[in-house]
Amino acid sequence: MAKERKNKMNVLTGSAGEYFVAAELSRRGVVAALTMAGTDAFDILAVNKAGKSCAIQVKTTQYEKASWLLSSKDETPKADFYVFVRLNGESLPDYYIMQAEEVAVTIRESHAKWLATPKKDGTPHTPISMREIQIKYHDENAYNRWELITGEEDDGKE
Repeated sequence: MAKERKNKMNVLTGSAGEYFVAAELSRRGVVAALTMAGTDAFDILAVNKAGKSCAIQVKTTQYEKASWLLSSKDETPKADFYVFVRLNGESLPDYYIMQAEEVAVTIRESHAKWLATPKKDGTPHTPISMREIQIKYHDENAYNRWELITGEEDDGKE
């Protein structure tokens, strides 16, 4: 029962992140369409004011967490961008926007480093499919970088 509740909360957290991103894109003049639940490659299809379309993968976490879980499939992304969302309870979410290739390189390098570092007992780590990306709080390279998607350097919505 507790596992079911946790899974349901994870699904709701993910859905909330996707809706927040779609709303924020719409507010910035970007047409944003959510894909059907369970679509692997991306969560949102977006078209900016210039008519350029892109696929967006959304990953969501809650509260003070500064990391998001991904998988080995994210090393060969099908989306153009990732938006990492940190839900902050009753406050507005934090958004971190990165190009998908940058995410792929980051998690690939991070996983290779983890594999090269022995466990506490000196034995090697076993390869797994789970990946993790850590983004510093309000990291200027990713925090609110909506212009990557909108195509406008200063979209005036900050």
